[in-house]
Amino acid sequence: MFSNHEPPSLFIISSCSYAGNRSNNEDNCFCDGVYFKSGRFKGAKGLSSCEISTISAGAHLFAVCDGMGGEALGDAASAIAVDYADSLYEKLLSNPTVAYYQSMIGHFYTGLNKAVVQYAAQNRVSRMGTTMAAAYINNETLYCSNVGDSKVFLYRDRQIEMLTYDDNVAYALYRKGEITERELASHPGKTKLLQYLGMNDTVTPLAPHLSDGIRLQKGDVILLCSDGVTDGISGQQLGDVIAKACKGDASMAQAIVDKAYEGGSDDNITAVAVQFV
Repeated sequence: MFSNHEPPSLFIISSCSYAGNRSNNEDNCFCDGVYFKSGRFKGAKGLSSCEISTISAGAHLFAVCDGMGGEALGDAASAIAVDYADSLYEKLLSNPTVAYYQSMIGHFYTGLNKAVVQYAAQNRVSRMGTTMAAAYINNETLYCSNVGDSKVFLYRDRQIEMLTYDDNVAYALYRKGEITERELASHPGKTKLLQYLGMNDTVTPLAPHLSDGIRLQKGDVILLCSDGVTDGISGQQLGDVIAKACKGDASMAQAIVDKAYEGGSDDNITAVAVQFV
């Protein structure tokens, strides 16, 4: 699948987050140091964010987080996560080497988990947390990571592939071959997370999923999204939306969020699209 085609030299970035049918948006996203402080999304029923920018090849960090805990708690958890992502990004700007990233990423997730746990304890709440899916791009190579069920996809040559793992009961059964892909889409275990950021890891240690490097090429699209996107769009439909958006000048992320909402998603909906041209 991964050929020696010409590497990308320019990236078109778009991000969009929408509260959808919820009274509060507990999602957040991070794009090279740009993100939303806690409280920014409170009460937002309309479009919370829609940004488009063009950047050159180099070292870049993107993330999507889906907070849990209700109202301010979920919003606070995802805000802590993007604050932590910003700290990692600043360190990567100083030392953008792959070796440094690989030495840091495990500690990053461990420290972030501890920060959310400490916030919950200080505010005397029993349960709050967040997912995170992240993509680090170093020139022409992509490194993905995730905890929870936020996702990273690669769209290439009209095919779409999920690069991350969903930490929920349904996906675990699917990987074991106990349910089919069709059954996975509507399985009740999709909402039961096996790990997330903010969990007590003294019994079961946090185990973030870390990918090997993937060589990128012109025409590739990397999509980071919360599960609100995939609740409203199937995998093939998602590829079709990306293919159509590649031909236009509008925000690819907004097109994806709009389609997920039209498809019946009942959650907050967030997407970050990175297109290589």
